[in-house]
Order: sequence, then structure tokens, then C-alpha cells
Amino acid sequence: MELRVKAQPRARRPGLGGWADSATGPRLRLAVNAAPEDGRANRALCALLAEALHVPLPPSRWCRAPRRGKRPAASWATPPG
Repeated sequence: MELRVKAQPRARRPGLGGWADSATGPRLRLAVNAAPEDGRANRALCALLAEALHVPLPPSRWCRAPRRGKRPAASWATPPG
């Protein structure tokens, strides 16, 4: 499953922010406290999604967010089996 997001690192209030319109379609707004350094914000983003979806936090190879300059989408793969 791929979920297109608009991430805001270093936010004062972390959480879900509703839907944002963009030229390529709607994106889910997510805010995290973590800084965008060494993948901290990406890990916080995946943890926030896991909490919001009421699922256990998957291993990092199943949840990833691209680095700056790439398309902002979070990939969430279901475990095999």
C-alpha cells in the first residue's frame, strides 16, 4: 500500500492534520516532532502511521519514507505470509 503524505518535521504539535490538496492528488498531512536528520523524522512518521492505523510498528524495511527531494509518499508493505 502506498500512502501519499505531506510531512512536517519539527512540528510543535505532532499528529494527523487532515487532507491537503496538491497537483498530484490528495495527501495526508502528518506532523512529527523529530528533526529531519539521520532518518529520525522518517522513523517518527512510520510510528505515527502505525499508531493511527492501530497496527504494530512494522520493521523498517516495510515502512519507509523517501528523503527530501523525492516524492513524499510512505510505503507500507504487508509482511509476507
